[in-house]
Amino acid sequence: MASEKPLAAVTCTAPVNIAVIKYWGKRDEELVLPINSSLSVTLHQDQLKTTTTAIISKDFTEDRIWLNGREEDVGQPRLQACLREIRCLAQKRRNSRDGDPLPSSLSFKVHVASVNNFPTAAGLASSAAGYACLVAAGVGLSPVIPVLKRLMGEKHFRPGVQDQPGPRTYTLARVYGVESDLSEVARRGSGSACRSLYGGFVEWQMGEQADGKDSIAWQVAPESHWPELRVLILVVSAEKKLTGSTVGMRASVETSPLLRFRADSVVPARV
Repeated sequence: MASEKPLAAVTCTAPVNIAVIKYWGKRDEELVLPINSSLSVTLHQDQLKTTTTAIISKDFTEDRIWLNGREEDVGQPRLQACLREIRCLAQKRRNSRDGDPLPSSLSFKVHVASVNNFPTAAGLASSAAGYACLVAAGVGLSPVIPVLKRLMGEKHFRPGVQDQPGPRTYTLARVYGVESDLSEVARRGSGSACRSLYGGFVEWQMGEQADGKDSIAWQVAPESHWPELRVLILVVSAEKKLTGSTVGMRASVETSPLLRFRADSVVPARV
């Protein structure tokens, strides 16, 4: 792998968001469309964040992903949905701007390494921060080689990666030439990920369209709206949840008449 010359290398970070009015239950699991709108507060990245590095190279033969130093299944449907949507948007952009070449080839594969500085899958919205970071979160460029060694794990790292990326900071979306609102794409990975794309107080609108085009997030107030607010997080267990959110939501939708009442009557009066 010493001959690998990545076309672009990107490091970005994304925050955790905590729901003030929680979304619980989906009307469409494939598109990740909620049965109610939700409201969240974005936490400061000084305490909790996800850091992700992405590299695109003509020499990569397949997409790969590492989480906290361990390689994960890149075929996971929601991850594939995000990659597919980003590449589709890039293709549309190229088709609409004839003669304006993309900064990278759509045929190139991507390697992604991500790490959370907080427990993963333990109830702290790690998937929200992770998918927001993967898709389009605000970034801070770091030297690529040290970051990759830390995120991928020493045994997975190989020399040949450029250690001086260009002066401009790119997200995965920028690498593929995508400039549109990406909360819809982030939502396909993890519903609440669309809220981690913004700071302050954020609403994720449930939307009404069947294709989910109107199910997007937007900032309703900046962090200065409530300067006295403090969020206290006590980690009583760093173990993975016994019941994942998707499974729990599905069970609630199928069995709880009170959940429908909450979605139809309680939440709309408060969002």
